[in-house]
Amino acid sequence: MTVGKEFFAELLTDEGWLNSDHIDTILYFIRKRRFDNEKMFTNTCAILDVLFWSSIKGRYPIWSASRSTYSCDATLCNYVRGRSPKPSVSWRICDYVYIPVNNGGAHWLAACVDLKARHIDLYDPNMGNKYVQNRELKNAECLAYMLPYLLRDGGY
Repeated sequence: MTVGKEFFAELLTDEGWLNSDHIDTILYFIRKRRFDNEKMFTNTCAILDVLFWSSIKGRYPIWSASRSTYSCDATLCNYVRGRSPKPSVSWRICDYVYIPVNNGGAHWLAACVDLKARHIDLYDPNMGNKYVQNRELKNAECLAYMLPYLLRDGGY
């Protein structure tokens, strides 16, 4: 993966917004470090990309209209199977899945899915270790509702 000077210049501005490319680049290098140094990480986890969030968010209205017949497509199932993003791992061997969540195009949150406990925590970097507020939860409800279907369809 390569980025140009503008990538870093955008990060240095006071009014700078971390766009999807910034988030994906950061997460790519975290995934790469995880695979290159497996002993540094105590839990097995999958670290996803912005495309996953966009895919879940974009498919949510379709899912809502046809819950009983909805099947997740290959794009989403490939995440569960460890085929996306690169490098990745099958969720079958994961304890946690980390997901970048865009909150209405104005702010990034982090979702931590605890697969064993069947629990999702949302974190706001502006709030330290505190959980997000109710207005932000509404934006991420698509993840909570669709995740069981994705796990089923992805072969978890």
